[in-house]
Amino acid sequence: MFDPSASVTRRPAPVTDPRTWTVEHIHAWLRWAERKFELAPLDVRPFPSTGRQLCELSRAQLAALVGTRTAKCLRFHLHSLKKRVGADSGSEDESPPASPASSPLSAEGRLASI
Repeated sequence: MFDPSASVTRRPAPVTDPRTWTVEHIHAWLRWAERKFELAPLDVRPFPSTGRQLCELSRAQLAALVGTRTAKCLRFHLHSLKKRVGADSGSEDESPPASPASSPLSAEGRLASI
């Protein structure tokens, strides 16, 4: 599972709720997602500076930053993290990307090793 503090040099206290992430946590999560899901390198500069702002991005806004496929992957993982801490009601479609060949999903349709 992603630990946002594991990749941050200053090592803030572990934060499990993505709504409380700092800019460092967000950047660490994006770098982790690049490696974990074999995503193309992401430009972190246009991303919000707080976890709350990140969680409030619409599907279209995130897709404008990273493209549709990557946005689906990131939103699905972010939704999973929020759900684990009881912070997400699943108001938007958070289904995993459809094509197993082009996504980081297992055969069961779930993200592998979240």
